[in-house]
Amino acid sequence: MRLEFNNRQGIWADLLRSDTERVFIATDEDARIGSTVTVTVTARDLKEAVTIEGLVLAKRPKSERFEAGVFVKFGEREIQRCREAVGLEPTPRAARVEARHELRSDCVLTAQFLVPALPAPCQVRNLSLSGLLANCPADFSVGQGVEVRIELAAGVEVSVHAAVSWARNELHLVGLTFKPETPAQVIDTIARTIEAMHSASAPAPNPAPQGRPQVVIADDDPDILMFLTKALKALGHVAATASRGDDALQAIRTLHPRIAFLDVLMPGMDGLDVCKALRSDAAFTSMPIVLLSAIEAGRLHDMAASAGATDYLSKPLALADLRALVTKYLA
Repeated sequence: MRLEFNNRQGIWADLLRSDTERVFIATDEDARIGSTVTVTVTARDLKEAVTIEGLVLAKRPKSERFEAGVFVKFGEREIQRCREAVGLEPTPRAARVEARHELRSDCVLTAQFLVPALPAPCQVRNLSLSGLLANCPADFSVGQGVEVRIELAAGVEVSVHAAVSWARNELHLVGLTFKPETPAQVIDTIARTIEAMHSASAPAPNPAPQGRPQVVIADDDPDILMFLTKALKALGHVAATASRGDDALQAIRTLHPRIAFLDVLMPGMDGLDVCKALRSDAAFTSMPIVLLSAIEAGRLHDMAASAGATDYLSKPLALADLRALVTKYLA
């Protein structure tokens, strides 16, 4: 992969001063989310190209509006190498924990809490490289340290130390975030398990069965929800709706729709964050995602590109534009 700039000033302005936590690289290479990729940074006035490594956080599929590529995070050491190459002094910056990608899967796995010691096993309902969601009849508090042993497959178990990130004790639900010092081999074992789950449960590319929602629409304006639902029904597509971003994310992960329409500004999570979360999930890197907003078109284009969206529609919505877009992605 390559990042090409006109000059060293471009490297400084567009890379070193920008968000190195999420850098887009145009490429047709099929890089796996969570993998480490080698990136060559070049400029016309740079004596030698700089080779750095980055972590693949998300993917953006090719569409008529946007080129295909990946979103990569560069660590502190890699950024310092670029600084040195363009003649800048190394600048001390606060150490940051390397973010794990959001490769995740809904599941039903058995887990045993070792700390605190619980008499009965619990169920893991969602697993990612950064943590898990468990159904467990016990009381937890946010920030509490735990150790849990997870049975990933027959004869395959891992033990992890984690912290409670949230808890709904009345619902017997607890969210855990794995500690940064979790061994790499444990994370690799979890990654292989999740990928195997995706391979086993990947939805067929055929149209969804009649009556099952093929589309998820998320907007906090009930009039827009009604308009889109009726318009899509007239076009032969069943839609599920949500008025909050977090509810939309859960609906998409549950239903695996063929396309999602996301309002940019919503309570819970905004549409940009929902889109980023989906593009960081291996199961949704190619699903068409359309952003909706009354924001000025040029700005909306940039926001959609940076979030990894496939397309966008400007409000007020026009039926002809919707029909053309649905034909493009659901034909």
